[in-house]
Formats: sequence, C-alpha cells, structure tokens
Amino acid sequence: MQALQQELWALEGPWVLTHVGDLAWWLHRGAEEDWNRRLWLDGDRCVAWAWLWPPAALDYDVHPEHRGGPVEQEVLEWFESEAGRTDVLTTFVLEGDADRLAILTERGYGASEPLSWYAYHVQELDGELPVPTLPGIPLIQASARCPA
Repeated sequence: MQALQQELWALEGPWVLTHVGDLAWWLHRGAEEDWNRRLWLDGDRCVAWAWLWPPAALDYDVHPEHRGGPVEQEVLEWFESEAGRTDVLTTFVLEGDADRLAILTERGYGASEPLSWYAYHVQELDGELPVPTLPGIPLIQASARCPA
C-alpha cells in the first residue's frame, strides 16, 4: 500500500489524493476493529488499495496503468458491497481529476456541497514567487533595534 503511494507521488507529484504519510498516520491511530481494508495485487506489486471508514466512506488509489479499468471497477464494487445498506456512500476526488470524476459519475455518485474546510493548495517553486498582498492591512516590518 505504501509502496504504491510512493510510486504514485514519484509519477504524479502532489496530484495524488493520499500521501504516504496519511497511510502511516491512519495505521497508527488505533481503532483496528473498525478497519476494513483491501489490496489488489499484480504478483507481488500492489496496484490498488481501498480503505473503508465506517459507516460508508472510502479512501482508495489505483495505479495509472489500472485506472478506469476492471481493477478500479472492482475497488468500487468491493466498497459498495462492504458498506452494506446505507443511504449515502462517500468517497473523495480532487476536482481536477476528470477521469475519477467520470468513473464515479458513471456509477451514480454525485458531488456533495463543497467541503470548505478541505483546501488543497499546490505552489510550483521553480520560478519567482508572487509578493503577497494584504488588502487594507498596514504591513509591519521587523526592526533590528528594540526600544530600551
């Protein structure tokens, strides 16, 4: 699972929904009795994983070679089956991930109200950074001298 996330970050950078650190954090939070996880393997290699959070929320990732195909469909089928009878199934997607949005829409998933508390920011660092502006707020500058 972690090896797949490391590979995804090497291939896609910050456009991967789950960080390898997220997996480590989840694994050490306790509540093992609530965990329901599954791996999809191609030989020894993990090509997809899914983590079902009770009652019916899914975090998952699929290697690009298997996205949109039978493996990703099987991940979602597993989730829908394991979640049982519930009115709402929840999973997550970055708004720029048109492929995953299309797959989920095909299966009948729809967007919920935007989650204002979950903001995903990316800033390229290979050029000049813009100077921040604070509208209507005077800028305070540090001084080398301190009053005695």
